[in-house]
Amino acid sequence: MGSTRRHYDASFKTKVALEAIKVEWTVAEVASECGVHSNQITKWMVVAGLYDNIFVERLWLMVKYEDVYLKDYSDMRDVKAGLSGYFEFYNNERIHQALGNRTPRELNQTCLAYQKYLMSRSVPGTGSVLSQ
Repeated sequence: MGSTRRHYDASFKTKVALEAIKVEWTVAEVASECGVHSNQITKWMVVAGLYDNIFVERLWLMVKYEDVYLKDYSDMRDVKAGLSGYFEFYNNERIHQALGNRTPRELNQTCLAYQKYLMSRSVPGTGSVLSQ
């Protein structure tokens, strides 16, 4: 027999979607805790407009916890210099699990090399890649 489809009210969906964007929980953990499927949460996040900002929100949360809260910036010049140094570290030295334990710079270099490879195999004037 098929299972009965559950219907959730808007406040529940919003609460769960907001919980899913917090760094402490993965979407799968929130889904398990709330008794819903992770795909539902992702859809609710898109509907609520949260998914568009999730990457920026997580980035700024990391910046705050890994840099801003640890340093005593005295003025905006210190903030600019400190954040410039942090983003240099973030892009060139900090390993990212979501990027296959690579830095953003390493991933970018890999993608550029692959793009160059594909372009070298394209049919002149068409941009299409030859199949072999």
